[in-house]
Amino acid sequence: MNTEVVGLLCLDSTHKVIGYSTVAMGSVDRVTPSVAQILRTALLSNASYIVVAHNHPSGVCEITEPDIALTKRIGGAAQLMDISLIDSLVVCPSGEFASIRESMGRD
Repeated sequence: MNTEVVGLLCLDSTHKVIGYSTVAMGSVDRVTPSVAQILRTALLSNASYIVVAHNHPSGVCEITEPDIALTKRIGGAAQLMDISLIDSLVVCPSGEFASIRESMGRD
């Protein structure tokens, strides 16, 4: 894929997957997902937990400051809706991925 895409995995209270949605599409080097759209999708799925993932088409599987800032915004907003953000992942074309949760020291 040549553009950045944000996906949302929704899970129920037993961590069973109950849905997946593409919530934003961007350009070759950035995507600006709406936190409101992410939470709307999670709420409509009756999710208790969510995992957010986006790709880096460049192949550089490094977490950026904007990735961390967005993850914090999503996590904070989700918490207000009684939804837990399990992790936010950066996925690269090679199949390699990076966990933003791990990079923030929250194992």
